[in-house]
Amino acid sequence: MLAYFDASALIKRVADECESGALGERRLEIADGGGQLATSSLAWIEVTRALRAPGDHRRHLAGFAGFWATAVIPDADVVISYDPRLNAAASEIGMTVESPGAAT
Repeated sequence: MLAYFDASALIKRVADECESGALGERRLEIADGGGQLATSSLAWIEVTRALRAPGDHRRHLAGFAGFWATAVIPDADVVISYDPRLNAAASEIGMTVESPGAAT
């Protein structure tokens, strides 16, 4: 399995948010099951920018197109994201989307 982690998910690995625990558990499940974890090569820029900005981290994630292109290129089996736009776009083309710990 190849799991693509969007910047919105990576932030939850650094900032303690309500979904952080569930995300960590899911990441371990994937890795322990022999899965591969992937993200965009630009993710560190988006995460750093978002974490340095005051307020809600998610408001500062503007790299949607770049991250989406990276998710499609490696043919990810699952997209791990908390970005509603990315989740909708991925679902629309039939990709599996997960947001561990998010309220449904």
